[in-house]
Amino acid sequence: MKNNTKTPLLITIITLVSIALIGCESKKTDATDTSTNETAAAATTEKANETAAATTTAEKASKGDFIEVTREGAKIDPPVAVDKIPDGAYYCDMGTVHYARMEKGDSKCALCGMMLKHKGSDEKGAEGGHEGHEH
Repeated sequence: MKNNTKTPLLITIITLVSIALIGCESKKTDATDTSTNETAAAATTEKANETAAATTTAEKASKGDFIEVTREGAKIDPPVAVDKIPDGAYYCDMGTVHYARMEKGDSKCALCGMMLKHKGSDEKGAEGGHEGHEH
């Protein structure tokens, strides 16, 4: 009869120890995930701050003026008409301009991946590209 009393007690102890070990492992994983999430959140916040600093706002430009376009490029929020972009800039033309930069770079929009157009190159193409020399 002594054997029958010890067996349920032994099973109960093993079960409790197993539950405790599983609980501790999941808490360690949660702690690791939390620090990873905090790191990711910090990186996201930093990226958002950089983007906000680089964002060109159309509100800066009054009627008839060009907006400021950086060398590295920036999102233009809200999008503007092509005539608000300065000559020599590379811009993403989707009816309105939502991204522009002064350097050619990879010739692709950083926001949507479309090929950028070069403001000023259209005028040369329309006139035949023959200004400044004779045939």
